[in-house]
Amino acid sequence: MTVTIDCIYDGEVFRPLEKIDLKKGERLTLHIERHISLDPIVLQTPVTDDIIQSLRRESWTSL
Repeated sequence: MTVTIDCIYDGEVFRPLEKIDLKKGERLTLHIERHISLDPIVLQTPVTDDIIQSLRRESWTSL
């Protein structure tokens, strides 16, 4: 049987966010999938065209 549940790791154990049908002490195999935050990145320094061009020049190497 395969069931997908959302849970939170509290530093010691995984806590399900919904009720699940398992017996106490039942052995399981746990596959962990991390949820990556897609919050925007706030830059401390504004990115200018000059900086972008500089980075582009640095990324190219001649053969």
